[in-house]
Amino acid sequence: MKPSYKSLHPLILPTVKDLPTDWSSVFDRSAPMELEIGFGDGEYLVRCAEEEPEKNWLGLELRWSCIKRAIRKMEQRGVKNARVMKLDGRAALKYLFPPRSIGGICSLFPSPWPKRRSMEKRTFDPSFLTLVASRLCDGGEVYLVTDQAPYAEWLLEGVPGDLFEVNRTRGDIPVQTRYQRKWKKEGVADFQEVRLRKIRHPILPDVGESEMKTYRIDTFDPEKFSLQDEVGEVSVVFKEYIYDPKRAKAMVGVFLSEDGFQKDFWVRIERKETDWQIAPAFWQDFLPTVSAQKALDLVYKAAKE
Repeated sequence: MKPSYKSLHPLILPTVKDLPTDWSSVFDRSAPMELEIGFGDGEYLVRCAEEEPEKNWLGLELRWSCIKRAIRKMEQRGVKNARVMKLDGRAALKYLFPPRSIGGICSLFPSPWPKRRSMEKRTFDPSFLTLVASRLCDGGEVYLVTDQAPYAEWLLEGVPGDLFEVNRTRGDIPVQTRYQRKWKKEGVADFQEVRLRKIRHPILPDVGESEMKTYRIDTFDPEKFSLQDEVGEVSVVFKEYIYDPKRAKAMVGVFLSEDGFQKDFWVRIERKETDWQIAPAFWQDFLPTVSAQKALDLVYKAAKE
């Protein structure tokens, strides 16, 4: 297969070790940190990195196609101060960044999830904005652009007024992306630009230790193994169960959801010399979320019965 990118160097993977992340090691230098959530094809991220080389830029995206295009742009234009990561913004801010560590956060045209039944999927709700405020440096700014007036109204209604100073601009704002240029040609003119400047620092609970609890059991019967979903504020939904009798190893595929964060996760049940181990699969990258720990707990409970 011929690769459609020049290098994977700009791509970094989340790790459960040494949280929060030491970004000076990731970028090989200490510099002010800027974050873009949902960078699309990477045009804005790369341009900002070029225009402000004194800063470190990190882009978060959930689609591999977007990540591929962004790292290709970085290599083509010789950008060295930008990195990308496939990770949900809420999880990244909660686990990878300490308080007062980000200079600015931007999100251009975030998905509005316009249907009422999908509105809970919107990222910038009040709880997330409180988390954002805790991670921003004093005076740091959130910059958002949308072409959906109802989404802008929803966003502004949920801004914690004691945490941010709000500035809103409507109409013909400067073009930031090729999608915006396309929409303008199609007649869209009512763009919404929202700037939120941090004015107060919220104190949030520490996320705790990054080490997760794994389990050992004396015996495991793959025929009687039966999993039970748990749905609520923290949800664990079991999707797949595979057992290999020759290797004495089982894999359990899980869907995790909590506090707006969603993730696929794999748990392994593996025969050791004298017992069986229940732990996260070695090959995956994951964060030590409450839902991930709950998945391990539920697999352990099912394996014992």
